[in-house]
Amino acid sequence: MVEGAHARSLRCKPLRALSVSYALRGETVLLVRQLRAIGSRTGEGDRSSLATVSARWPPGLSDRRPEGRISDVADAAAASRPVDGVDLRRDTQSLGKGGFMSWNLAGSYVETCSCELMCPCNLSLDHGATYDFCRVTLVFNIHQGAVDSTDVGGCKVALIADTPKVMTDGNWSVGVFVDDRATDAQFDQLVQVFSGQLGGPMGALVPLIGEMLGVERARIDVDDDGLSHSVRIGEVIDFEIEDIVPFGVETGQPVKFSGMFHPAGSDLTMAEAKRSRIKAFGIEYEGKTGLSKSDFSWAA
Repeated sequence: MVEGAHARSLRCKPLRALSVSYALRGETVLLVRQLRAIGSRTGEGDRSSLATVSARWPPGLSDRRPEGRISDVADAAAASRPVDGVDLRRDTQSLGKGGFMSWNLAGSYVETCSCELMCPCNLSLDHGATYDFCRVTLVFNIHQGAVDSTDVGGCKVALIADTPKVMTDGNWSVGVFVDDRATDAQFDQLVQVFSGQLGGPMGALVPLIGEMLGVERARIDVDDDGLSHSVRIGEVIDFEIEDIVPFGVETGQPVKFSGMFHPAGSDLTMAEAKRSRIKAFGIEYEGKTGLSKSDFSWAA
């Protein structure tokens, strides 16, 4: 669980993006960041780029579409959707000269979900789950990386989600765990990445999230041992999956998906759950199938 003074700061700083209005605010932040990056690259005068951004203007903002100087439009976007008293103009102003905050992560990945072998959602997000829901735990073991100037190598992050049968219907409920061995600086930067505030693969999922259930610190242990992958998160999540080697494959190489749309990458190894005990953020399920990847890599 989150404890102490830093827990209080989470509720007023990084977690401001994880409120009920998270998805809309996330879209707004990404829009403002894109506007400021365009202004930085073009000296404020590129109207064609501005027209492209206009087409992405999120629903729920003021009806006025971008016009005039890009910096003014960025301020208008930030001011048009105040959330929890946060001034997005100030919150994104530091991006005015440098564009997007640079970051990169590389490591290994493992997940387990509630679908039978194999999860239709992994074949395509618009395929219905085995049941009337898909519940999944995504675990990222970051071997190396940096967010802005903060080294995040050695950190671990996990997300647990409860989604509708058809994932593209949106309205996902998502909770986040950050390894309790992360420093406060690492924690804050990782929350920004995994909440989608800094773009990248998680930013692409922001419009599908209807409710953020919160962020907690917890001990996250990941053990990759050949075909076996086990994860333990505090006292609330404990599972093991095993990569599937097809009958008759003498090389011992497991089956892989290729060409997937998935935040961890387009090629992941198919696995099945060997054991699971999952109950966190009000989400409880039995893990049945799984995926793993030894070398996920993100950058923005």
